[in-house]
Amino acid sequence: MSYRQKQAAVTLVALCVLGLILFVRLEQAEPRNMGAALPILVQSGLAMIAIMIAANVAIRIHGRVRGETTGDDERDTLIDLLARRNGYWFTVMGLSLVVIQALRGVSVVGLAETALAGFLIAEVVAYGSRLYHYRRGL
Repeated sequence: MSYRQKQAAVTLVALCVLGLILFVRLEQAEPRNMGAALPILVQSGLAMIAIMIAANVAIRIHGRVRGETTGDDERDTLIDLLARRNGYWFTVMGLSLVVIQALRGVSVVGLAETALAGFLIAEVVAYGSRLYHYRRGL
């Protein structure tokens, strides 16, 4: 597995696990306004940052021990573009759902949760697509 594949796999797993934990915590807390939801969102964001920093340091150290290079080439750029394209479709769908919910009168917290879910799903799709294209041999 290349450095980029390992990075995408770790990010995909972290997004799935922390995303599920975030939505379970928001569902259990049932915040009525953004002030009540903000601490949960900040904690999740900080946890994601900490996990990604630790994972990238571990991947780099492991790669250096094995003598792997971390530079990008044309294949990495093409795979990144294809993955982003797939993720953007889900971003558009999620934000369209936010607009529809706003027209229906959903609360601000409900709109924020929908937008967050849309962005989270878009990133999961992007990193999943990235792994798919690496495995496919593009």
